[in-house]
Amino acid sequence: MSEDSHTVDEDVVRALVATNNIRIDRTKRKERLKVCTLFEEIARDSRVEGKNEASIEFAKRMLSGGKLSVEEIAEYTNLPKETILELQNQEELSQG
Repeated sequence: MSEDSHTVDEDVVRALVATNNIRIDRTKRKERLKVCTLFEEIARDSRVEGKNEASIEFAKRMLSGGKLSVEEIAEYTNLPKETILELQNQEELSQG
């Protein structure tokens, strides 16, 4: 894949560059594309991380309700069953 084929959300990049006081030389296309790709990866990772945190909090609330099985909670939150079991163990230890 050539670097020219990257899809870049220019508005996102401009906002990130502005908020991070980064200066990009407009004549350096390769470097600019690398920075754009990096910012897209950071934004994507942040969104995924935020979704996981929300899912974990939701799973904790469902566990504390005591009405759903581990399998149901894993299905509803899209978290692995092992994660739900870890949360369940943490809850049991804290109630100890």
